[in-house]
Parts: sequence; structure tokens; C-alpha cells
Amino acid sequence: MNNKVKFNSIGWSTSTNEAKVREVGGAKTKIEFNIEKIIHSGLFIVHELVTDGLPTLVNFDMQLECESKQSTWISVDVGYHIDNKFYFITFKHERFNKLLNVNLDPASIPFLIANDYNTPLEWCNVKIRIRVRLNGKGSVILTLSKPMQSNREQGYSLRSTIDNYNEFALHSRLLSGSNLELKSAFRKMYVLDSYWTKHNEIEKEAAKLFMEKGELHFSKLPPVKIDSSYPPLSVTKYPNYERRWYSLELVHILLSDWRYNNNSKALLAATIAAEKFISLDFYGVPENIKYIWYDHGTADRMVILTELYCCLIDGGGDKITLERLFYVIFRHAQALSCESFYLRNQRFKYHNHAVFQDRALIIIAEVFPAIKIFQAWKDLAINRCADQFENLINFEGVSIENSSGYHIAMQGIVSDMIKFYSSIKLTEHCLALQALEKNMDRFSTSLYYPDNTIVAFGDTSYKLNNKRPPKKLYVLEEEINYFEDSGYFFITGMTDRGCAFKFNLISSSNSLIHKHFDNLSFTLWVEGIEFIVDPGFFSHAQDEDSVFSKGPYAHNTSIPAGFSCENDWRESITESTIKVYMSSCAKKYKIVGKHSCYLGQSFTRSIFIYVSKGYILCRDKFQGNINLVNNIQLGDTLQVKQESNKDFSISSLIRSESIKIIYDDTVTAECVIGQNKPFISGWVYPKVGVKEAAYALNSKSWQNQLSFAISLNNESEIEIADIVNHFSGVEWNDSI
Repeated sequence: MNNKVKFNSIGWSTSTNEAKVREVGGAKTKIEFNIEKIIHSGLFIVHELVTDGLPTLVNFDMQLECESKQSTWISVDVGYHIDNKFYFITFKHERFNKLLNVNLDPASIPFLIANDYNTPLEWCNVKIRIRVRLNGKGSVILTLSKPMQSNREQGYSLRSTIDNYNEFALHSRLLSGSNLELKSAFRKMYVLDSYWTKHNEIEKEAAKLFMEKGELHFSKLPPVKIDSSYPPLSVTKYPNYERRWYSLELVHILLSDWRYNNNSKALLAATIAAEKFISLDFYGVPENIKYIWYDHGTADRMVILTELYCCLIDGGGDKITLERLFYVIFRHAQALSCESFYLRNQRFKYHNHAVFQDRALIIIAEVFPAIKIFQAWKDLAINRCADQFENLINFEGVSIENSSGYHIAMQGIVSDMIKFYSSIKLTEHCLALQALEKNMDRFSTSLYYPDNTIVAFGDTSYKLNNKRPPKKLYVLEEEINYFEDSGYFFITGMTDRGCAFKFNLISSSNSLIHKHFDNLSFTLWVEGIEFIVDPGFFSHAQDEDSVFSKGPYAHNTSIPAGFSCENDWRESITESTIKVYMSSCAKKYKIVGKHSCYLGQSFTRSIFIYVSKGYILCRDKFQGNINLVNNIQLGDTLQVKQESNKDFSISSLIRSESIKIIYDDTVTAECVIGQNKPFISGWVYPKVGVKEAAYALNSKSWQNQLSFAISLNNESEIEIADIVNHFSGVEWNDSI
């Protein structure tokens, strides 16, 4: 085998004279060009390789510098150009001004999945090829280091064993060494247990269920029967089962039985389940690349395979099995370290899944401290993870993922990472995360209703009223929590008649990760009942019901009649803003929100709140000359009585609470069960298809304005004009 590192004296060249190429110190090349002068197919850069007809691994550094805000990253493809065919990996997320290490390995997982498992058969006349595709305007500088290349034996592929790699020499010695050395990895089991795939009581029962009845029970999902198909037919029916199946969660479940009950049959079953994945999916040509190589699913699987490795050491596993398993673990770690694999399933460069990938790499380095490449990937992961946290949480302590459930989950991740970093003595990073966690507290607290349930928005299912805590006497202080940059407003208070309430306004557009088309939508909780709700829907599917349930018609806002966003409502989202004003008596508030999500024209929502009287007035106005339609989604266990053409009394079926909603004279309104599509407005646990119908109020104005009011005390004789009068002539202080 020839593992010698080689250098090619022939440098980098480009496909156009519009790009200026110059050599700089430190064996680097700078390529400067203007985006607007490069054709749509992109700028091509090439570098010849000396392969000797053998498979060749290549490593070099790349950095794309661009300061122009008018520039947009489309993609950067890097790979081998052989016989007019381009085998490449793609850096799809924006990486301006960041040093990227490019590792081209034709047997690596990122390379295989990027090329549908098609790899070069011949290695003659090979060039490194880079394709840079950008949009916009501005000057760009691409800096490239001199490529280092090393040749492998003919037939080099994913099936090569670790005996062929210098990196594993120490590990191979450990495998053939004393029992004391072999036990060193097992003593790191506590590090593996710190990962999110923690063992629990449900898993112990799930192992028994699988062993005795052949049923698979993932936590939070109903058990399903396992058949002889691979994967089982019952698993392939639902994405959540499929993703967790390929994460090898079953192996994790079985290992719990081995670890806590010393059940050797469970260890054997776990080994067989892992081997089936390795034989059919790892070494085979998988059909379901999406879920087999899902970004954080790959991280979960690597940790579980490492857990199996440690259990086999303790259970007397043979050298060949351990060596084979370790090679699979290495290839997983190599994929997780690769920037082109990083968040490969996500549209955005900052996402909570990145933390799973990075933490898994840190864990693997802790379990195998003698493997140098793992330590290098650990350093990479620590830095990437710090960058993720810095960008996933804004300066107001708010998660940019625009989901109440995900914010709470993200704070849990931060808290868990603090404990993890403390356990492996990463003191500096631990302190940074402690400050971040503290900054998140105010928003986290704001999300909770007085009954300790959370406000639902974004990818978060709301809490059913019939599952809320029993009725109690609420005594609330008036409290305002306003997050201007993030786009959230929360107010808690009590009316003069002792009616406790919480009102929440959503207007965030900082990110679209788990966001719905809910700009300037609101929810309302009164005395333990959520009267006006965000139906909530957690699904990444693009079927008609899923798209509708994330769109504006499924939220509490007004929309220009005829506005459509059926295909992908994300294209309609623009920046939203809210400003909050307070009257001198500090009992009245005005919130003015604006966005241009509808046809690019301005939509303004003005909401007035009189805390002591329990009045809420909403006025919507659209810039275009189009009449507005409005939706108010009501919670479950509510009944609606239409008092007149404009008045609706909404009362609880399980308690005595009630409110009144009144429309102005320019509006026609009706009460319906849900919406026209998908015929229901209440969605509960959509992951497993459980749905519940609820009422909604649909209204339509005769012009480009629409107004309605809410009386929390449900006063029988109140009219909208009476409520309007309470806000007329009020002097509003500057934005608070």
C-alpha cells in the first residue's frame, strides 16, 4: 500500500479570465472575482492530481471571503473530475469568511451519499474540481491551500478494514492487549449515558416486549408488531418510527436489558440488530438514504454503536467483531465531522440538530482518548457547537427556532450541555453556557400560563383544555414581557371583577426553522381555559393538511381575501415588527404590529388592551384595496352561542368561564367547526394521527379594514362602540 503524502507542483487554475489567480505565502493560492461577472453555472477551479492510477484521498483548506450583503451563497461543490464526470460533495450552507477543511475520501459516507453510492472505477487523468455558485453582487476572494494527497490500494472502498489505516494502529494494539486495556473504554460508559439517548424504565419494559412478543415500543409512540421485512412494514408507515429505527434505538433498548439485568440474550439480539444494519445499510446500497443518514440520527446511531462496543468488551466480544464495529463507528464520526454532512437535512445553517452531531463527536473522543483524529474532531465539534449556541439564541435569550416547545427544549439542551461540559472539565465553555441559560430564563418564564402549561406556537401542539390542571383561584399581578427584537409580547393580569388572564402576541421572523405563518397571531388564556388558541402542528410533511395547518388561515389573524400560499408559505414570510405603548395610568396598552407577508404590501394590526376592564380591541388594515378575512381559532371543550349578527358568546363546557367576541358593523361573521380545510382546527399529537375538532369564528369585512373586540367578563349588553370609547383620546407614551 502507498500511504505516502504527495504534493503536486501544478497549481490551481480557473475556467475564466474574469478571475485573478495569484500565489501567496504559505503555499496558498488566492482567486479573486466579481459575482456578477460569473455565469449562472458558477466558477470552476481545478487542480491536477498525481494518482498513479490508484484511489486517492485529498485534503486541503478553503476559505471564501465576501463582505457584500448583496451576495447569496447557493452552493460550493468539491470533488474529483474523471472522464468528464464530476464526483463531489456539496457545502450547501452559507460559509462565508470561514476556514473549511476539505477531505475528499471516496470511501467516506458524505462522498457516497452525495453520489448515490457511485464511486470512480478508474483513477487516471484525475483533477480536483471546485464549483462555486453565488448570486448577487460584490467581490469575492477564494483562498486555497496546496492539496495533500495520499494513494490507497486498488479496490479501496467502504469495505476496507481498519488494518489498512495508520490511524488505528494504537486501537488494534488495544484490541490484542490485556483485559485491563480493553476495559478502559467500558469505564467511559458514563459519558455515553450523558447523551440524550438515556436509559429509562420504558426501555426496560420495551426490551421485554421485543424479546417476548416481537413488538417494538419507542417511547412516546404506540407499540408496533415487527414482521420479517427489513425494515418492518409497520415501521416504514410513519417517518418517526423510521427515523428512530435507523438510529438503532432498538439496539439501545436491548442493551438496557443487558446492562441492568445481565441478560445475555438481549446482548446477542442487540448485536444481531446492529449487524443487520451494518450488512444491509452500511455496506450495502441503501434505498432510504434520507433516514439512514439523517443528520442527528447518524449521531444517535454512532453513540449507540459505541455503547454496543463497550458492552461487547464487557461481555467478551471477539476481536474481529470489535474491529469491524470500530471501523463502522469511525466512518460515522468521519461523516459527522465533515462540513458537507453537517446539518445535511436542514435548510438553515443554525439548527438544534447540529448540537447532537457535535456532542456525539465530543463523546466519541472521550471514550477513545488515544485516537488522535477523534481528538481533532472533538476540538472542531466544541468550536462548532459554541457557534451554534451563539446564533441559535439571540441577545434577548430567545431561541430563533420560533416554537415555544423548541425554546423550552433548547434551554433543556443548554442545561444538559452544562452538566456534560462540567463532567469532562470544559470549564470555559461550561461558564459560557451557564450565562446563556440564565439569559434564556425570562423568555422561558413568559411562555408559561399560570396553570403551568405553555403557550403553543410554531411546531408545538397546544394543551387540550380537558387535560389542563383542575380549576383553582388565580391571583395575578399585572406583568408585561416584551421582546421587541424577537417579536413577542406577553401580558398577564386581572380585571376589576377578579378575572385572571394571559394574552400572547407572536410576530417573529428571525428564522423559519420551526415557524408557522403566524405573524401577528395571538392566543388568550382566561381562568385556566385557553379560549383562543394556536392549533399547533408538528409535522415536516408537505401534504395538504400539513401545509394548511401551518399557514395563516389556521391562525388568529386577518388575511387579504383570495391570498394563497398553498405550496410553500415560507416564500411569503417577511420581517415583522411590533411596538408597544402604554397609557399614563399604566392599565391600558397599545401594540402596533406590521409586516409585508401578503403580496409584499403592508399589513398593520393594532391591539388595545384595558387590563382592569378586561377589554381587548383589534384593528387590522391592509395597504391594498382588498377586503379582509379573519380567523379566530377556539380551544376544545368550548361552546359558541351567536347572540346577534355581530356578537358571539364563548363558554367552557367543563367550567363556568366565558368571554364575548364582538365584530364591527362592516363585518359578517359565522361560527364553524374548524375551517374549510382540513375541516378541523384542533390538532393533537399529529405524529400519531390523533385529531380533535374545535370551533372557529370566520369573518369577512367589506373593505381593507377589519375590527373586533373581546370582553373577558362576557358583559351581556356591551357593544364594540363601548369598548372603542375606552381607548379614544388616550395619550400613549413612547414605546416601552
